[in-house]
Formats: sequence, structure tokens, C-alpha cells
Amino acid sequence: MYKQMITQSTTPIAFFGKLFRAGDASDPGAGSIETTPHNNVHRWVGDPDESHGENMGSFYSAGRDPVFYCHHANVDRMWNLRNSLGGQNINDSDWLNSSFYFYNEEAKPVRVFVKDCLATKLLGYNYQTVDIPWLNSTPKAHRTGATLPSAPTPGEVFPTTLEKTITVAVKRPKKQRTKKEKQKSEEVLDIFGIEYNIGEFVKFDVYINEDNPEDSGPERTELLGSFINVPHGHSMISTTSKSFALTEVLEELGADNYETILVTLVPKSSTVTIKGLKIKFDNTKASA
Repeated sequence: MYKQMITQSTTPIAFFGKLFRAGDASDPGAGSIETTPHNNVHRWVGDPDESHGENMGSFYSAGRDPVFYCHHANVDRMWNLRNSLGGQNINDSDWLNSSFYFYNEEAKPVRVFVKDCLATKLLGYNYQTVDIPWLNSTPKAHRTGATLPSAPTPGEVFPTTLEKTITVAVKRPKKQRTKKEKQKSEEVLDIFGIEYNIGEFVKFDVYINEDNPEDSGPERTELLGSFINVPHGHSMISTTSKSFALTEVLEELGADNYETILVTLVPKSSTVTIKGLKIKFDNTKASA
């Protein structure tokens, strides 16, 4: 949770997901807590004996399980918590002026704008203040300042189908950025062109500077996170992307002065095709 809510949520785009405007491809890329832990919980609570992990483990049937509503209220609480920790919301007018229609208690449609829903108190509710143990549960590096083994570049490997563990050496656009530069923009690993079947459970883990992923778990800095898809009720090929924040991670690994880092992808389910990956900067850290 610390990784997803703190390390991987340093910008509005990182937390909410990539910009999605009218005419764009349907799934540009999810935010930090959408795939983990949101999708994880769906998978864990779903029945593995059912053909599609019903009820919670499949998109079409999840609402049949009462825990679905508790789960999504808790996801909403994460937004509330992030705001209390100083997290920024998106200030793009396309998002703020987006609207939805709901039926009120008189069965009349009411138009609700996103800009009117940015604080739970404005909606007539708030969450109880409780202890958050994971705020102090920072991940620990397996090792720091490691000498990295040689590996092919992304251009030599991708596009490819992720059928086995793949490790590539990715060149950074700039090393040893100043404190001011880090405050302005987040260094990001962007895995793009992820093609998968939305009707299947899909997962792969992503590691940085770890030549033996079996030695690292969620408690380790080297595990950046995962891409996870909750199955829908039908088969269809979709293409998306997944990004991971690197600034804090590289500092923890003693790798801020590295020109190149190792990225390892470990498949955990049905195969996916990946077009490529690169490191870039998310400049929405100061504003969105």
C-alpha cells in the first residue's frame, strides 16, 4: 500500500491514470491503485472454482457480491486519504467539466459534474479517522548500488509476447537530476502497447535492478509493481499501457547516478504482447 499510495502516486496522472479524452483509444493506462490493490482484491475474493472467478473475480458479476460495495468504498477512501496527505487532483477543464446523470429519490435525472465531487464533505459524508499502519511501512532495498549484469536493450527484445521472464537494460534520459528537477517532474518507466484479452485474468510483475526476482517480494524496493486485468464477461483484444514512478525508487536503490537500469518482466498468467518500454518524465508533478 505504501508503494501504491506514496511511491507510485507522486503525480495526479500517476494516481488517477492517463488522460482520456473523446476520440482517444479506450484504455490509455490505469492509475496506481486501479490495478493494485483494486484488481488484486477482485481476484483474491473471486471463487477460483468458478469458470471466470465469479463473483468478484469477473467484471460482469462482481456487483453480485456484497463485498463489492465495501471494496469500492475503500478505494474511494484512498482518494480521500491522498487528499489529506497533500495529493493534488487534476485541474484539466475536460475532466472537471465531465458530467454524469443519476436518478434522485424522485426518479428524476440529475446532472453531476466531476468538479463538484472532489471532496467527500461536499457530497454529505466523510470517512472515520483511523490509524494507517502502512504509512510507515516503507519498502526496503534487497541491495543498494548493485553492479548490474549486461542485458539487451528494449529495441533488441520488443515487441514480443511475454511467455517467460524478460530482462532489458533501459537507458535513462538523464541521471543525477537536481532536487529542483525532481520536484518538477517524475521519472517514469512506461510500458506501452500492452495487448491482452480482456476476458482473461492477466498479470505480470515488474522489477528494477533485480537479476533474481525470486529473491524479492512486495516488501522489497526492487519490485515496482504489477499489471493486472480483472476478466470481463467476453473476449476482446485491448491495448493499454502501464507506468511506474522511479524517482524515489532509484534513490532507495542507490542508483540515481546510473545511466542505465535493469527492468525485468515476470509473467504470472495468460500471455500478453508488449510493444516496448522506455523511461520518460511526467511533468504533471507540479500541476495537472
